[in-house]
Amino acid sequence: MMSSISEIPNRLSCLSIPIAYRAFNAPAIPPFICYITPTAKTEGADNNTSILLLQNATVELYSKFRNFKLENKIASIFNDVELSISSEYIESEQMYVTYFEFEFFCKN
Repeated sequence: MMSSISEIPNRLSCLSIPIAYRAFNAPAIPPFICYITPTAKTEGADNNTSILLLQNATVELYSKFRNFKLENKIASIFNDVELSISSEYIESEQMYVTYFEFEFFCKN
């Protein structure tokens, strides 16, 4: 079960493609992955202690062509969380992006 943000790149490293948090410092050649953690919400807190943090995360796979094999590998890497998967074509970049969105709890 996922318990920290640092697990995201650790899990994805087995794919042997470039991975960055939010963005690369220089242009990357597809396929590559960016991941973000846009929001978090404290759960199970009393007046003094935050017990759990509900963390939202998005893994974005960028590729010139839809790569269903790679998409399935990413989905299997995160098989312990409920994924919402969507894809779109970015006309200006002439590439596809597939989003893998999920939530997980981590101790604060």
